[in-house]
Amino acid sequence: MNWVEHYEKDPKAAMAGLLNMMFEIFKCFVFQINEASFNHGGREALRSCIKALNFCATEIW
Repeated sequence: MNWVEHYEKDPKAAMAGLLNMMFEIFKCFVFQINEASFNHGGREALRSCIKALNFCATEIW
C-alpha cells in the first residue's frame, strides 16, 4: 500500500507515520552535523553542512 492509499484509509495514522519518518531523518541530519563538526575539524565542516542544509531547504523544494 502506498502512502496515498494509507492516507485515504486512515489519515491520522498516515500523518503520524510521516511525521515520525521526518523526525528520524532530522535526528540523523543533526547527528551527521555533530559528527562532522566535532570529529573533522570544526568550522569548515560545519559551514559545509549549513550550506548543504540551506541548499536543500531552498533549491530542492
